[in-house]
Amino acid sequence: MLGRGQSLSAGIAIAHYKTPLSLLLETAEDLLESEAKERMGRSALAVALLSRGGTKAIFASRWRVRETGDSGSEGRSEVEPEPPDVQLHLDRVIEAFGRRRESAERSAGGRLPGRLPYKLRQSIELTGRVMVESEKDAGPMIRRLVALESGLSEEALIESISQLVECGLRYGKGQDRRLAAGRLSQTAVAGLLLARRLAKDGGGDGPA
Repeated sequence: MLGRGQSLSAGIAIAHYKTPLSLLLETAEDLLESEAKERMGRSALAVALLSRGGTKAIFASRWRVRETGDSGSEGRSEVEPEPPDVQLHLDRVIEAFGRRRESAERSAGGRLPGRLPYKLRQSIELTGRVMVESEKDAGPMIRRLVALESGLSEEALIESISQLVECGLRYGKGQDRRLAAGRLSQTAVAGLLLARRLAKDGGGDGPA
């Protein structure tokens, strides 16, 4: 358990099992230092999906630990960790992609089509400039896109997908406010690509 004033960050590299361990360790260390700590400001997670052609996607997000010292115990110094928000959203989307594998037919019961990240990427490319330049919360626009492209009716799953997309947009904007819409759309769906890859139990890279 972390004490007050302490933080935890992580860098993770995911690749084919034949990828040299030295490359994975080097990549994970770079993710930890340059992405999780420096760019995201610590208390963050940075994950890279590697393919034979290089880095396929980087997902980076902060996670939160809710302090419960105000629940009636005076002077209480402990923090009681809950599963970080980003973990809950990733778990939900991974599970939904996994359910897709159990049936050849898509339904509105939460199963996600494998091409959802790419469909969302195309939609975000069309609206990306608005998302880059707008100082307002892009959440409502993202939720509408997710509902439209996924055909889902499950509100909790729509929310989790949208949160992962928002994480990607924040990460992209953090890199460069002038980031091109095409590049921004790639960072936006990185969390979905990560969830889909983890749901496939180490399977192939899927459609490009």
